[in-house]
Amino acid sequence: MSKSNDQNSATAAHPLASAATFAPYDSTRYLKDEVDIAAYIKAVTELGDLALLEAARSDVARARIQIAQKQREA
Repeated sequence: MSKSNDQNSATAAHPLASAATFAPYDSTRYLKDEVDIAAYIKAVTELGDLALLEAARSDVARARIQIAQKQREA
């Protein structure tokens, strides 16, 4: 048997191999107020990854829109 066949057999034999599905992770679900946002930005800034910081800024913008919408609905 070739190596790729061995790998395919092992994957197919695992009972959860095709059953696992995951929802996309969205940080904005956990950013409920400005305190959460500040802690998130601080943690990301400490990592020093500019790409991650840019993604976090986008998350914060979306979170603020969601927070404002919930406040209008209340």
